[in-house]
Amino acid sequence: MGNCVIFLDEKRIPLNQQIRSQMLSKYPYYGAAGIIDYVNNYIFDDELILLGEDGSIIPTLASGKCWVSNHAHVLKNKKNINLYFLYNILSKIHFEKYNTGTIQPKLNKKTAKNIKIKITSKKEQEKIVDFMLSIGTKIKKIQKQIKFLKTFKKGLLQKMFC
Repeated sequence: MGNCVIFLDEKRIPLNQQIRSQMLSKYPYYGAAGIIDYVNNYIFDDELILLGEDGSIIPTLASGKCWVSNHAHVLKNKKNINLYFLYNILSKIHFEKYNTGTIQPKLNKKTAKNIKIKITSKKEQEKIVDFMLSIGTKIKKIQKQIKFLKTFKKGLLQKMFC
């Protein structure tokens, strides 16, 4: 993974709950498992993958202005790697086997850099991402149709028994 991303961990700044409560606003504040608050400032303004370092070791996409605690690795894709392709790969990895913690799961930077992942050409990555986005769009459309049909069914049943 170290050949695919740049680790920006040195730019992270942790904020405890008390400080965050005095900074509440609009920018997402990310922890290990995603957004945990919103604050009035940001330290990143980019398309990033955040990978939990402590506890929940799961990847999260962060887009635009945000603040990241020291509980998530901050990954910037290198030029030859599609961010969404990489995110999809990381979403499939079982990080438990890379755990370096004793009581709480922990994924340190050195271990993360050495995780082996298979990367195809940039052109192939783009095709895969386009395909996955297309499927995602279709899934959302079908979910919307299912929701509509459930509501329609509920309305019919109410009319039948009223």
